[in-house]
Amino acid sequence: CCTSEEQPRHGKGTLVDIIETAALDTPPTARSVRLSRAWDGMPLGMQLEADAARSILVVLRVEGDDGGSPVSRYNRGVSKERRLHAGDYILQVNGQTSCSTMFKS
Repeated sequence: CCTSEEQPRHGKGTLVDIIETAALDTPPTARSVRLSRAWDGMPLGMQLEADAARSILVVLRVEGDDGGSPVSRYNRGVSKERRLHAGDYILQVNGQTSCSTMFKS
């Protein structure tokens, strides 16, 4: 469908529910991640693609750990197993579950 680097509204941070798709031989794990921006409109540091048929966003790319984006800062602060990475599925953003509203939340 589409890809986006659109940014959720300014507020307490962006709460993202993720399904991690790490290894093929292990079951996926679900977790919530809070990403906070330094300023309104700051890029999150990941490229997303909407899969409207499954009502998910797929993480296509994340900024490296040396960047200043919210995703980079989050990944530097957690263990390797909990980092956001390409292939993760986003199920919900700030309580929104449809692709179009997740991009706008």
